[in-house]
Amino acid sequence: MDEIQEENKRPTGLLILFILTLINSVYNIFQNIATLFIGKSEEVLISQKKMILKSMSWAKEYDPKGFKEEIDTAFVLLDAVYENFIFYHLLSLLFYGLGILGAIFMFKGMKIGFHIYIVYSFLVLIQNYFILEPSQIPISGLLSSGLISLLFIYLYSRHLKWMKINEFGKVD
Repeated sequence: MDEIQEENKRPTGLLILFILTLINSVYNIFQNIATLFIGKSEEVLISQKKMILKSMSWAKEYDPKGFKEEIDTAFVLLDAVYENFIFYHLLSLLFYGLGILGAIFMFKGMKIGFHIYIVYSFLVLIQNYFILEPSQIPISGLLSSGLISLLFIYLYSRHLKWMKINEFGKVD
């Protein structure tokens, strides 16, 4: 009896991943909802640009050319988000909702959640391609986000053996 309970016990690592995914996704959902409620505002856009300039000012003395390129790239993204305000933030809500759904399914032991999580990770990674051209997106941001996504996918995959229920509720 104890062996069956031990085998069906949810792995601690899965619980930790679930909590981390929820924190990230819920935070991003609330942030997008708040942004949608505040609405599209030139004052907010200008303040965001000033904040970026202020936060990156230290780099200006070390690499003026790189500083200008980073600022230009950030401003292009901010302008594109501003121009596609509703579309961009609704996509974010949808994508992060998928992340929560996938995490919940995996937490319940359903393998389909892992596949939903992979789709979510990919969609969040390429979200800026919906509003920008590929040449306007810095590869460094894609690499760092992509590596974090791959790490989480790998860590979730370590618990696939525990997930025995497929999308139809039948045991594999």
